[in-house]
Amino acid sequence: MPAISSITINDGKATPVAVTLTPVGRDSKTGVFFHRQTTPTVTNMLAAAQLGTKDSRQLIRKGKNLPSDRSLSFSLQLPTVESLSVSDSGMVPAPTLAYVDSVMVVFTLSERATSQERKDLRVLLRNFLDSSMAVAMVDNGESLYSA
Repeated sequence: MPAISSITINDGKATPVAVTLTPVGRDSKTGVFFHRQTTPTVTNMLAAAQLGTKDSRQLIRKGKNLPSDRSLSFSLQLPTVESLSVSDSGMVPAPTLAYVDSVMVVFTLSERATSQERKDLRVLLRNFLDSSMAVAMVDNGESLYSA
């Protein structure tokens, strides 16, 4: 069982930068939250990447005698902060939150699934996200079309 600790992952820049996400809280509804480790300024607090995890088991009755499913959800939010230009009075306004890009992944795993089956699902998802179709849609904002 993995312990709750800081997570370091690389971003997608041409020269990857390691981003450290530090655990900051836990509750029964939302699981564990992580924030980018930064100096606590207003800008950094607004621009902190957030990772949330949730692990729950529940009996999902799709039929008789089916095992319970385990639901694992991961969400990542990446806010972007913008600074407006200097006002007529010469004052520099505080930075504001411009928008938030986010992603959520939910795994629903049968209690009967083997370790290899769970690994296959995770690796297939990772490889799909590296596919040219996913890259074109996410990175370049393209849409699908029928050939």
